Amino acid sequence: MSQTYVQLSDMGILHRTHEVIEPRWRQDEVYKLVLCLSGSLAYETPLSKPRIRAGQFLLFNPGDKHQQLHCDGDKLLVEFSPTLVNEITREVVGTSAVDVRFRHAPTFHRPIAGIVKSLIAELAEARPGQRLMLEHSVLQLFVLAVRSTQAAPKGILSSLERASVRQAVTMMMECYRDALTLEAIAKSADMSKFSLIRQFREATGLTPYEWLVQYRVHRACEALLSTKGTVLDIALNHGFQSVSAFNREFRRIHGMSPTKWRQLHQEGVHTGNEYDAKT
Repeated sequence: MSQTYVQLSDMGILHRTHEVIEPRWRQDEVYKLVLCLSGSLAYETPLSKPRIRAGQFLLFNPGDKHQQLHCDGDKLLVEFSPTLVNEITREVVGTSAVDVRFRHAPTFHRPIAGIVKSLIAELAEARPGQRLMLEHSVLQLFVLAVRSTQAAPKGILSSLERASVRQAVTMMMECYRDALTLEAIAKSADMSKFSLIRQFREATGLTPYEWLVQYRVHRACEALLSTKGTVLDIALNHGFQSVSAFNREFRRIHGMSPTKWRQLHQEGVHTGNEYDAKT
């Protein structure tokens, strides 16, 4: 295992490869941005077991109970003080927010890769101005991460270069309430199932099914806020076969039940699309 750690003001950077895993539960009072540079990472929280593939990142909040289960490649971990995260999020989102809570959903954002590459190169060799370069790179990294978590799922269309993948996404957005199969999605894009999975993952970092579930939860969140429908009705009307399946996926992504999420938002505790914030 090789490891590089640099402590900066309000943040710490850890680059580690071929890590030997000894799972243990942690609850840290900082925000953590975990990026998988190669291979894969697996974590566990009390509600889910998120797996991060190469090119994806995951955000942990202060106090989030979690443990790392697996690492077979190269990872970058950046820790941020709550004060710094709240300042960055206010700037990005344009509203006053404290105690920001990010969801536990692996996210893919292609522009991040370039910044990570230059950041790793800067970590590898101590040079004049290194700390300043690292601070600026990490701040850019976090701004892009927050922007990515705030983007509405439909915004993905403009970023997709392959027409076939755009067709698949469009089909899922239009028919997300239906019991879609991989075969049906692939047929709509005029691709084989295997080509669809490969191209979709290259473009989004997710499988078609993973993206579809996240989109269903996103649309269900809109219904929770804009209607008085029951959780059962909303679940069945948004492509979930049962309320238990909906609750499970909702908890995995948002860290709480749909009922609790709705209550917090109705009380004005939530600000933005993808995080909970006390204002």
